[in-house]
Amino acid sequence: MNGQGLLHDGALVLMVLVTLGAISIIVRTLRNGVPPMPSSARVRAQMMSLVRQVELPRAPTVLELGPGWRGLSPAVSRNRPTATVIGYENSAVPFLFSVVAGRLRRVDSVRYVRADFHRVSLREADLVLCYLSPDAMARLQPKLAVELKPSAIVVSSTFALPTWKASRFVVADDIYRTRVYLYYVGTCRSDGLGQRVDIVELESDGDWNYDDRR
Repeated sequence: MNGQGLLHDGALVLMVLVTLGAISIIVRTLRNGVPPMPSSARVRAQMMSLVRQVELPRAPTVLELGPGWRGLSPAVSRNRPTATVIGYENSAVPFLFSVVAGRLRRVDSVRYVRADFHRVSLREADLVLCYLSPDAMARLQPKLAVELKPSAIVVSSTFALPTWKASRFVVADDIYRTRVYLYYVGTCRSDGLGQRVDIVELESDGDWNYDDRR
């Protein structure tokens, strides 16, 4: 086979793989109700501003639910080097991307697991991170209420939990003025309303490491 034929076959194989990958993402999006879309760098910077402010155990367990294309897990691991950081992603293509990217960058402190986070236990979590959708948050809230310990913290990008009131929120300096919510589980359980909502002072964009983009 000549070089032109090999090039043609290679392009055909690549096209098939891309098509299968796209189909996989579409099918998983329809099942999950949440597309694996990355959040903007400014929104992730605000999520990290909240993560840095919260008090956690010396060696916390941090779970990212649906990290998509690597998610916030690498940045959290660097900020909390003693933490166990696990990302649960059930969409095959983003999961494989996260695993490969982590190995190429030698990020050994983050473990990605291909699993539906609704089917795994969250009982050991000290911090839960998520960027989902309104319907997904509504479905997730009962699981959080049952499984999370009172000392656990939830940080959610863009979408709030339906009946829990955030203890804090930040507003990202993006075109959507995206909000990031922080919940103290013990407070939310006590009366269903939580504490007064405060606006956390915004941090400069320069504080974010742009190498952590999904």
